[in-house]
Amino acid sequence: DQIRLLYIISKYSSPARQPGDEELCMRRLPLVVLMYEAIIEDVLDYDYAPVWSQRISRNVWMNVTQEGIHALDDFISKNLCRNIKLQSKDFSAVTAYQITEKGLNFLARAPKEILMAVDDFLYRSGDVLQVRFNGSDFEIYTSSGFSQQSGVTDTEDVSYVSSPWLPQSLRYTSKPLRSFAHRAYEAAEGISQLNDELDSAIRLRNVNLLVAEWIPLGPNQLWYLMDRLGVLDRCQGGMFTAQVDNNPAKSKFQCPVGLTAVRVLDFDLSEAVNFEAEILYPEEPGIVQQVEYFGMHMDVDGGIMIGLKVEAIEKSPAEQLSIDLISRLVVDIMNDSSRIIGDLLSEYQRVQMNMVFRGESFSREKFVLYLADSIEPLTKAEAYMNDAQFVAELRQIVGDLQSVHCLSSEDVVILGSKGCIAAGPRCKMNEELLARFMVLGARDNFVKSVFVRLKVLNSELLHIRDLLIKHNEHPNRGNVIREKLADASRDISLLKELQQYLVESLQGFRVPPLPSELSGRKMYSFLDLHSRLKDAVLRARDLYKLIEGAENEYRTLVKMMDVVGKSALEQVVKFTKQNTQDLVQNSLTEARNAQGMQMVNIMMAGNFIFALIDKAVGGVENWNGDYDKEWLIVLDRNFPLSIFGFHVIAFILWSWLLTSLLNHLAAEADGYLIWRLKMNRKIDPKAMTAWASTKVLISSSVDMDRTVRPARKMRKAYWEETSHSRWKGPAPLLEIFYDETNGFLLQVVFSYQKTKCVLPPPPPPSLSTPPAPSLSTLPPFPPSLPRSNDLQV
Repeated sequence: DQIRLLYIISKYSSPARQPGDEELCMRRLPLVVLMYEAIIEDVLDYDYAPVWSQRISRNVWMNVTQEGIHALDDFISKNLCRNIKLQSKDFSAVTAYQITEKGLNFLARAPKEILMAVDDFLYRSGDVLQVRFNGSDFEIYTSSGFSQQSGVTDTEDVSYVSSPWLPQSLRYTSKPLRSFAHRAYEAAEGISQLNDELDSAIRLRNVNLLVAEWIPLGPNQLWYLMDRLGVLDRCQGGMFTAQVDNNPAKSKFQCPVGLTAVRVLDFDLSEAVNFEAEILYPEEPGIVQQVEYFGMHMDVDGGIMIGLKVEAIEKSPAEQLSIDLISRLVVDIMNDSSRIIGDLLSEYQRVQMNMVFRGESFSREKFVLYLADSIEPLTKAEAYMNDAQFVAELRQIVGDLQSVHCLSSEDVVILGSKGCIAAGPRCKMNEELLARFMVLGARDNFVKSVFVRLKVLNSELLHIRDLLIKHNEHPNRGNVIREKLADASRDISLLKELQQYLVESLQGFRVPPLPSELSGRKMYSFLDLHSRLKDAVLRARDLYKLIEGAENEYRTLVKMMDVVGKSALEQVVKFTKQNTQDLVQNSLTEARNAQGMQMVNIMMAGNFIFALIDKAVGGVENWNGDYDKEWLIVLDRNFPLSIFGFHVIAFILWSWLLTSLLNHLAAEADGYLIWRLKMNRKIDPKAMTAWASTKVLISSSVDMDRTVRPARKMRKAYWEETSHSRWKGPAPLLEIFYDETNGFLLQVVFSYQKTKCVLPPPPPPSLSTPPAPSLSTLPPFPPSLPRSNDLQV
């Protein structure tokens, strides 16, 4: 198996042998996917178990073979391949692997029959398999067109029965928790979904699970939670859901699937509340049988403890629980505990959690304690750290091993990056110490999450700065920058509040006193809660400086945005001034042209009247200078210049009549009265569009504004009313402008000829307070005009 795994790495990586060669490496995530697919196709004989992964764009559970991961560590230690550390764009640690010359030489001596199975698996139609992530699932594909969805994220559900459990140190009364040990047989009735035969090296006896996490919580929020739980009511608890009731007055309410049932155990109004919880989520009958009850402790400082006692998993009783089965159980516990807490949190707390985990708060990581009566095999601490099979199995539930401590010949404590195993009778005697260690570990996890979120925020601020520098490259860049600045402002405010919650929670953390018996003293020594607390407080306070730095950068970006806005405004003013000057110049030119045109009109009118008089009297003068009419000759001799004066008088009278007529026509053309009413009224956009389609439209238009989210669809319609008798003159013109996306009537433009309409007198003013206008009707257009039913929406 190790030879085949090394051969897979050699197909995707190679060292540079000459100065111009490329260094090719294989990322760990695609390698994990290929290892899982190789196990499914019997190319590799490894076990796998679900592991929480945050190394992609979203948090998912992946089926990871810890034996394969341990083999990779062996390759690195023996110089058969090297590991390269880098960082992704979301600031997650990424590991890549590259085969070395020693590894290539080793494969050259490997038997060909061992490698043939790998070639058959990796090559499809002559092309090597590649891995990609489509946002929700992994796919294996080739460049020739082969594509197949990988099942690496399909975790295997197991049937189990659990009872609620909480450490006695967290309780306020002796009220017993319910036990479902009598239903343990139901776990064996479900159909197993395991795709691989499990080889168990370690087993735990009578396991109690304690899941710890931290959320922002204070005295007021704890009081709100207790009020929701009804701790002071006669009937405490009930069914809970995260759904918001948007219509409390409506008779019926459709409940979502998966309600949370709560039974209050005990509480202290100023400190904490303990209760039992169950998710009433229907499972497919006959496939997976899950009896799932939790004990929950919520503290005023934000510490949350979720405990349960495992009665049975599949066909394994509580006395013989393998690590492989427990790892699959933990997936369900993690997801369901997030669902329960989500149903109990306030909307503001959900906003805070989604901000920290970037919308993936449902799959957030938690710290888990496995408290067992005993562990099999019970051996020396060095064996758990060095034996490959032990390490591979322990990694499935506690992550990378940090240390192993033997308290006595019967008790062992295994500390990992994601949890802790405490097995033995003396471990259960010190459950208070272990519980405080878990709560502190949960706070430490949250500090890490906030720090990663701060790095993402700083990256977003750098991106905004780059957009500001290149704001002229896109016309919608300003809207995008403003949206991103608004999001950054909200995130900074939430992070400052979370940092204060964290510091207050850590400052109020109580370290238990030193136990009196020897095993407890040993545990107190290696857990070293004082040093862990000091480190957590130091890092929580350091977050304040990082948040201040992000806030200063935000203020700088706001000032840069102001400068960009002022620059854009200056450009607008400059263009407006230039356009105004052009309009003034054009107006002067048009006025001069109009004066010249008026002179031309008068001259043409003079020519017209002269020609008319000439035709009327039979001709005034010939080309030879002789008059055609005898009476004209007599008139010209007796009254010199009389004919010329007659022409001048006729010219003046005709010009006056023509000018008066043009002025009258211009006055009638300027006699339109225009009403512009800004409405901003809520409407039914479908009904408005249907009503406007009944009109004979002069023009209509649709404007799409994609610079906002969601895109806005604006409609404009323009028509002339048809009922002339109703308006006692020419019918008015109407123009409506409304937002079809959001359902708002924005503006109505009403125009009519005031010189031709006979308007009734305006109604007398009323001394009483007018009733509030209805959202379904509009006022008359204008108020002095008669009401028209066609104008009401």
